[in-house]
Amino acid sequence: MASGRFVAVRVAPVVGPDTCGIKAPLKLSAILLADGARVPMAPEALLACDFAEVFADWVREDVAPLARVAGGGLVKIIGSNGYECRGRNRVPGAVLSEHALGDALDLLGFTLHDGRTLTIANAQGDPDFMTRIRDTSCARFTTVLGPGADPSHENHLHIDLKARRNGYRICQWNRK
Repeated sequence: MASGRFVAVRVAPVVGPDTCGIKAPLKLSAILLADGARVPMAPEALLACDFAEVFADWVREDVAPLARVAGGGLVKIIGSNGYECRGRNRVPGAVLSEHALGDALDLLGFTLHDGRTLTIANAQGDPDFMTRIRDTSCARFTTVLGPGADPSHENHLHIDLKARRNGYRICQWNRK
């Protein structure tokens, strides 16, 4: 399935224990940029279709232009977890994470055309790039947790679309 914004395969609905699951899941393998470039996800991520659309728009409209300025363009998105039936921060018995609904993704970093891989945990190569990634992610997603938010997010960026009362958003990623 190529939507013009991403490449993915539709998969059967995911039904997990408790209220885990995704009604309209897909396995996202790449984002298609406006110039036709295909940016792979490594590894592919199992996500809810609605989340994949918002994520693709962020990559196309925010991340790719920032990567073009920082290092000639975006070559790869390095992820970690999409869907996973678990409690928040992997704490047994905790409130379910948005990962359990396919509405969250953890990112480890980005590989740029100039050959650099800029990781969330250690952005020495381009702190301005990561600051802008933080700012744009906080504008697009309702939850953004990165280094400095808590010990569970010291090496990656968690983004999700959790709906909260009164449009409340969380943006916790300390960029120095």
